[in-house]
Amino acid sequence: MGESGDMSDGLTPGTLRVRYAVQGEPVVSLIVETVDDLRVLERFVDSVRESTQYPNLELVVVDRGSEDEDTEEYFDALRSTGVVVVRAPTGVRRAEAWNVGASAASGEFLLFADRRVGFVRNEWLATLLGQVQRAGVGIAAPRIVGADGKVVHSAFILGFGGPAKDAFQGLSAWDPGYAGRALTEQGCSAVPPGCLMVRRSCFEALKGFDAERFPTDWFTVDFCLRLEAAGYRTVWTPYALVGWQGSEPARETSDPDQEAAIHDRWLPRLARDPFYHRNLDLSGTAFQPRMEATARWNPAFHDRPRILGVPADTLGCGEYRILAPLNALDDAARAQCGFLPPQEGAPRMPSVTELARLAPDTLLLQGALHDVHLEALRRYRRFNRAFHTFDIEDLKTAIPEKNSRRKLLLRNIKARTRQALSLCDRLIVITEPLAEAHRGLINDIRVVPIYLSRGRWGGLAAVRNEGARPRVGWAGGQQHQGDLEILLPVVEATAGEVDWVFFGMCPEALRPYVREVHDMVPFGEYPARLAALALDLAVAPLENHPFNVAKSNLRLLEYGILGWPVVCTDIEPYRGAPVTRVRNDPARWIAAIRERVHDLEAARAEGVRLREWVLGGWILEDHLDEWLGALTPGDSVAAWPAVAQLGARGGDDR
Repeated sequence: MGESGDMSDGLTPGTLRVRYAVQGEPVVSLIVETVDDLRVLERFVDSVRESTQYPNLELVVVDRGSEDEDTEEYFDALRSTGVVVVRAPTGVRRAEAWNVGASAASGEFLLFADRRVGFVRNEWLATLLGQVQRAGVGIAAPRIVGADGKVVHSAFILGFGGPAKDAFQGLSAWDPGYAGRALTEQGCSAVPPGCLMVRRSCFEALKGFDAERFPTDWFTVDFCLRLEAAGYRTVWTPYALVGWQGSEPARETSDPDQEAAIHDRWLPRLARDPFYHRNLDLSGTAFQPRMEATARWNPAFHDRPRILGVPADTLGCGEYRILAPLNALDDAARAQCGFLPPQEGAPRMPSVTELARLAPDTLLLQGALHDVHLEALRRYRRFNRAFHTFDIEDLKTAIPEKNSRRKLLLRNIKARTRQALSLCDRLIVITEPLAEAHRGLINDIRVVPIYLSRGRWGGLAAVRNEGARPRVGWAGGQQHQGDLEILLPVVEATAGEVDWVFFGMCPEALRPYVREVHDMVPFGEYPARLAALALDLAVAPLENHPFNVAKSNLRLLEYGILGWPVVCTDIEPYRGAPVTRVRNDPARWIAAIRERVHDLEAARAEGVRLREWVLGGWILEDHLDEWLGALTPGDSVAAWPAVAQLGARGGDDR
């Protein structure tokens, strides 16, 4: 390759180091900017003079508007020793100051450094220069270590923690890190602005740093990527060791305009760093397997729609509306589906770069109304092209007074819902009343009812009651205080005739009359535990309230697939099912219950009819076309011929 040097053992076992020989003694211009920071600048200059014997080193100091007299005197002293001191226009930021310094410099190679670095070993400059003189290398950057012996700056990982983040920051200086990379010379996509050497010809060809778009943040990332596009590589080397004088590293800030600018220009590249595997995490610790925002697809293959679900929880809502439908679509090879697991405490959404790396065609959000969600949606709307769908399963703007979820409701729920839907392409709801309640907030609304998964529910058989008395029961969450109060006189009146069983919630007023109370279990255990209740009759009371009018018939589906007859409130979601509906009048409830428990054979026949009704129209796997149509824009079948063929065969072939 026409490169000369020598080889020796590397810093970690199993690695080698190549020392590339410096060709000649070209002028290197070391450029530093400052503004009234005399002590730090003095330490910087002293370290250069003490640790650098390179004969053709030019020091260029860019003053960004210092006013201190001592600083001016120091500038005069520097000039007398041959240092170039140049005044930048008042108010310029670091990127423009470095551009000014480059214009004033005479070197063939430009070495930009933060004034807080300190040079501690003589070979650092020769190591960087030997790299930048290699064919195809445009930038070389050193390892920067603090006084505590920990890495302050190294190479950037694109898309990690935002647009980019340091790969080895915080490691001990001699910690080899992941696969020994912290102590191994390597190519990288970009480097931070702590210290970097650039070919002058490259710098001028690219017209320097883009100080207009990136005055303080991400300008080295932008420059490295533009240089890469021009055919040059960036190299980071741990063998060039530089110290850090500051108490804190020079952190990349989060100026929203500059962050937006780097995403606008480089998002596809930020999302796909070739030096960082796509299955490694972008949000937590570097070089760890990705545990969140998991997806089962390879971005290189795109034969089916890709759908990323963000469930509100892993309980009923998240299971029925996000996890079960997407798993069913994935299992049937109708779509490729992934999930962002719900987080304990503060919610988390994928970053712009995480979402771009996953590259879903559709994003399915549920209950995403926190500030974190709304800010993420605003970013997605600007930077990501995914089809944004939003699932609403309850009328959260009209929660009953006695519903325990009411006190957990976010403030300004109506305004938050309006904001979220304004940033989405389609709303998916479970009932027509829910759709009607949200008309005017979004143009595209699809009604997709709740269905039961055959895989979870189809193989269950209800346990038969072997006791002396009929068993009558209810199952549900902790938010049904008002609904269950309807049953108080009913349970009291019939407690001597039947065994009452409650699974989940049981108000204190009911407990003296109840035979069994079972605590709620994780959803994965719920179907089997429900079947084990051995009921002869199930009940489903609901308050007559707009919230309940907009609910689904889920309670009937769960009871029905187990073959239990049902007595329920005569209310919109329960109409059309082969169940016994009554007004919320204790006498009517008592009469309906007694009629069935005194003729169990007739009641069982009702349960059989209800089970057949559920199996005939309410099984998820029989409605995958409906879900896929709701989750994809336009004619999803026409857009994905292979998917259409699977649908024609029933969607079960892999």
